[in-house]
Amino acid sequence: ERIAAQKAAEERAERVAARKAAQERAERIAAQKAAEERAERAAAAKAAQERAERIAREKAAQERAEERQRAREEAERKERLEREQQRKEQERREREEERRQTPPVRTGDPRSIGRAMVAERGWDAAQFQCLDNLWTKESNWQVDATNPTSGAYGIPQSLYPELMAEAGPDWRTNPATQIEWGLGYISGRYGTPCGAWAHSVELNWY
Repeated sequence: ERIAAQKAAEERAERVAARKAAQERAERIAAQKAAEERAERAAAAKAAQERAERIAREKAAQERAEERQRAREEAERKERLEREQQRKEQERREREEERRQTPPVRTGDPRSIGRAMVAERGWDAAQFQCLDNLWTKESNWQVDATNPTSGAYGIPQSLYPELMAEAGPDWRTNPATQIEWGLGYISGRYGTPCGAWAHSVELNWY
């Protein structure tokens, strides 16, 4: 009986040890599996983060490239616009120089020429009336009118007649040249013919 009891006890101990070993093995397997799952999740999270960072870097690089492209295009547009403006300004200056060097042929009496040139400057009929009053008083629109006292000459009665050469070499005989110079003088000194006429009325000279 003692032998049987001892054998039974040994069998129970073996079964307990086997169950314990099986449990420990199961726990190790579960722990290993959990560790592997955590590692997989960590790796997946790291990969996702790296992918997100890579996408963000690529997006930022793309945005910088697009911004540089837009800046280049804007700079090119401004450069083209500036060149176009310079070209137009050059053409305008060339036309102005050509116009200055080859003034239009004026026909008609000096008063009619003066009326047309006043209109070309954007002055209205009232301004021409002031000019007519002024130059009728000064020279009666005579190209060769000369003041024996002061030496003033021509339609605008320039005190320094040679200054009219600024408007053209034919200033002695061409009414249009004299009128062009006279209108420039009036514009620069009085602003308008009516300003010059008011000064003449007040002081008897302009």
